[in-house]
Amino acid sequence: MRMIQQTFSECDLQTLMSKYGSPLVLTDGNIIRERCRMLKKNFPGISFHYAVKANYNPYLVKIIIDEGFGLDGVSPKEVLLGVKVGISPEKIVYNENNMTDKDMIESVELGVNLTIGSISRLEKFCRKFPGKSIGIRINGDIAAACHKTNLTAGPDSKFGIQFTEIETALEMAKKYQVKITTAHQHIGSGWLDTTPFLEAMDILFREVKKMPDVQKIDFGGGFGVPYKLDQNHLDYEKLSEQIFAKIASFEKEVGRKFEYAFEPGRFLVCESSVLLMTVNTRKTGSDGKIFIGTDSGFNHLVRPAMYGSYHEILNLSHPNEPAETVEICGNLCESADFFAHDRLIPTISEGDILGILNFGAYGLAQSSPYNLRGMPAEVLIDGKIEKLIRRRETFEDLMHNFDYPFAL
Repeated sequence: MRMIQQTFSECDLQTLMSKYGSPLVLTDGNIIRERCRMLKKNFPGISFHYAVKANYNPYLVKIIIDEGFGLDGVSPKEVLLGVKVGISPEKIVYNENNMTDKDMIESVELGVNLTIGSISRLEKFCRKFPGKSIGIRINGDIAAACHKTNLTAGPDSKFGIQFTEIETALEMAKKYQVKITTAHQHIGSGWLDTTPFLEAMDILFREVKKMPDVQKIDFGGGFGVPYKLDQNHLDYEKLSEQIFAKIASFEKEVGRKFEYAFEPGRFLVCESSVLLMTVNTRKTGSDGKIFIGTDSGFNHLVRPAMYGSYHEILNLSHPNEPAETVEICGNLCESADFFAHDRLIPTISEGDILGILNFGAYGLAQSSPYNLRGMPAEVLIDGKIEKLIRRRETFEDLMHNFDYPFAL
């Protein structure tokens, strides 16, 4: 697999930083294409919807839809983004979570595929749109993810209709002549152990047997990526064999065929991007601890502060220096503003460029203008093409929504 490090060797990072400023996001479009094609190769006949919450940059969404993917949205504006970049509504899935009546009506009017995750919302849909078709998200009480906050099933999860309520859902749909044509699940994001996912498939198949109108079975997403050096990618050839074996057995048992879908997000974009930042401070605490201060912060990458997530960090200026243990922190006025604690890394000097890997998923997608520090620029490297796909936020951008008479 092509890795973002190869992009480093093909680019003059110092020139890019001088041209576009620091911090800077560097994204390789070919990595995204390779991930898309790898999934299609290993899961022929299964449709894919990109989980746009992982990264909503329209330039990257366009790369993915050009590879034949649809879109999985979890809010009205994510759905609208799909429409605006050219995805046909029938290839868009809206997996609602605590949606409003307005959201529901707008999604139906757009013609996208709505998947409902609660009995109360299903009842509202049935009353408003009798005779129509709908999908439901089933919580089968099995969850798996890279962090407990990314679990999206199980008894403590807010997502989905509990498998114990399926009979209620079917009775409600029958009362209003609504057909439940899609059965959906999503157990969590970033799993690298396939066992829970395969068990969840069995539970979903069990529930589908009760649902006579189901035509499509959506397994959700969650394919993990290795964040640490001792982790490996999933064995997709083996996983494909296991999934298709279960599908064949299930279809033989029920005596009919179904459509199938996945909703990958993180897997497609995570490894395509790096956050480049400049070291502006090096200082030593009273106990000898070394603090490395950078010109970025958790407003650009909140995962380490919010989840305790690990991201590999490279010293791109001096990769061959002797290693030392340091704290790598940001420039926000917050005690939690750290990218890494006790990290062993080649000795860092002020002015060095550091690269945070696996930035493409949930980096800028979860960003904020905290401390009035705007978003960095983003540059797409696509073969020999270099394109600015997100300009650096200015003070005027940050103040755009305030009707205030600023002094000239």
